[in-house]
Amino acid sequence: MYIVFTSTTGTSFSGHGFGGYWQAGGCLYGVSQLKRPTGWFTDGSGVLTYATRLTCGWLISSDDPSAHVEVLIQLYGLEDGFDFFYVYDGETDEAPLIGRETGIIPANFTLSSTSNTMYMVFQSDKTVCFDGIRVDYTIVSEAYCSGTVQLDGISGRIGDGSSAANYLPNSNCYWEIPPTAGSYVAIYFEVFALGTGDYLDISD
Repeated sequence: MYIVFTSTTGTSFSGHGFGGYWQAGGCLYGVSQLKRPTGWFTDGSGVLTYATRLTCGWLISSDDPSAHVEVLIQLYGLEDGFDFFYVYDGETDEAPLIGRETGIIPANFTLSSTSNTMYMVFQSDKTVCFDGIRVDYTIVSEAYCSGTVQLDGISGRIGDGSSAANYLPNSNCYWEIPPTAGSYVAIYFEVFALGTGDYLDISD
């Protein structure tokens, strides 16, 4: 890469111009935004060892408030106690820390967020480098209830579909559960929290 900056002999513009950051290899400096339903990323080293003095971030997010993020972390190797991969349950490093990985962990290590965002940071120090990381991710969206659903079988799950998020306004959802011959139907609630004016009607 060859870079040239040229200015004319006219009036200079104090406070204007350009400035930035360059790097040769490794993951991108700053925070990469990831919004596709599925994908993967690495430290950028390929078949080589990762670079020194890296600080790279990835923010996985969904516009669906009911979604959550699931990641599969494969640590090929980090310098134990010096290079780290951090996982936060939210948008920034001020969110709850749910993973702080260094050295080598078991293959196919998985983590899940409780919201529709997950933030991750990889940091390497100034000396020893190892093989690095690969992370596969999936954004899992919950299906909000809608229309009429006829349920069959002898058991199953039922709900508004919001998971850890709030249910949608103006919802109108219906379920029909036909009992098998000579039996009754029972409903057990794991969560029940409705706003003022909202209701769940159960009739025989």
